[in-house]
Amino acid sequence: MITIFNRKEVLCTFDMNNQADARGILAANGIKYIIKTNGNDINDIGARSMFGRGFGENPKFSCEYRIFVHKNDYDQAKYLLR
Repeated sequence: MITIFNRKEVLCTFDMNNQADARGILAANGIKYIIKTNGNDINDIGARSMFGRGFGENPKFSCEYRIFVHKNDYDQAKYLLR
């Protein structure tokens, strides 16, 4: 089980394809992970659909993906994702 006390961040990206590839690699190698996202919650989406995006905001960078693994799996995960 991965908790806040025994996890380590292995990847932080704004690219959806990059995080999907990383998750696939980790899963294929039997490494458990959790993913946290920032900037993509329901209220944020609702507000954007009602009021539109901010001027000059690039939608490609609207969501940050952070992938965490158990600290014992960190070295192997980092090696696989290099």
